[in-house]
Amino acid sequence: MSLGLAQLAYGIWAVRSNAAAAPIFRASESCQLRALDSAETSAGGACQIESAVVLARNSHSSRHGTSYSLVTVSPDGRRDDTPLVGYAGTSFWVRVIPTQEIKVQRFVAPGYHLSGNVTAFADPVGSIMTRYNPDSGAYYDGVNALLGGLIFAVGIALLVKTR
Repeated sequence: MSLGLAQLAYGIWAVRSNAAAAPIFRASESCQLRALDSAETSAGGACQIESAVVLARNSHSSRHGTSYSLVTVSPDGRRDDTPLVGYAGTSFWVRVIPTQEIKVQRFVAPGYHLSGNVTAFADPVGSIMTRYNPDSGAYYDGVNALLGGLIFAVGIALLVKTR
């Protein structure tokens, strides 16, 4: 029950935090996909644009489909394993290769669950949103809350049944 309650609380906090970060993300010019088109990196605004090198392309297949992610490393040594979303993410995953340099857009406004996550990638062909982008339509933190609620409910049901 405790594990379910903790997961439920974390999921609710993450959903609320991401919802609070979304207006800041959308209002910042540095968080727009077109910001990735500039030739240099930037550090102003709610997002930071930096270059990174692709270390690996990961995929995971299940009966519900295949999910794709990129492992990148920034010049400062920061390593990210970032899940991609949608058909554009799949196309990008196929297109990039390990050791290729790409651009990374990272949400850096402090105090949010989304802070520090990569929200978009770009290569010479185009740019794509990641699962962490507020406009991607991916709400995995909501699933976290749902699973936590289910685990908590099952724990309560088992407790009631044993008593």
